[in-house]
Amino acid sequence: MKQINNFDSDHPRRFRIATASLATDLSVVEVGYNIVPAGMRQIMQRDVYILHYVIGGKGIFNGVQFDKNYGFLVVPESREYMEALPDSNYEIFWIMFRGAQAKEIL
Repeated sequence: MKQINNFDSDHPRRFRIATASLATDLSVVEVGYNIVPAGMRQIMQRDVYILHYVIGGKGIFNGVQFDKNYGFLVVPESREYMEALPDSNYEIFWIMFRGAQAKEIL
């Protein structure tokens, strides 16, 4: 497991993609990586789809515990509750996207 000091709550490692289109009206907004420290909690609601993939550690997403090799999908306007377990940080990659065809493709 990597050091917890790699966490940056304001600027996690991410790459914003301003104009990348994969298909008509489907665009990637951001791809990223972060290490979330043990015990950290986040509650959010956003207007994009986000596909998360956990590469290490343990946590909880919307009441379901996850660990390494777990993936989950956030859909627009849904409430997201994510928490790193008190004794474990977690490492995660994500891809954020939006567009009229996103729901149909999924």
